[in-house]
Amino acid sequence: MRLRVDPDRCQGHAMCVATAEELVDLDEVTSRAVVVRAEVPAELHELALAVVGGCPERALSVTP
Repeated sequence: MRLRVDPDRCQGHAMCVATAEELVDLDEVTSRAVVVRAEVPAELHELALAVVGGCPERALSVTP
């Protein structure tokens, strides 16, 4: 599973970082989400799905 962020949709709410700092961080310049672990290990799949579902701007997505 791969996690990605659409920087054009991200508004920097940081809810993803609060939920999954193991997978997402905020860019210091833009204050928008950046993925720190694009390839999500099996033990973090549920967390990745939770962070995608919790994004108010739907800026995060996963692919197999």
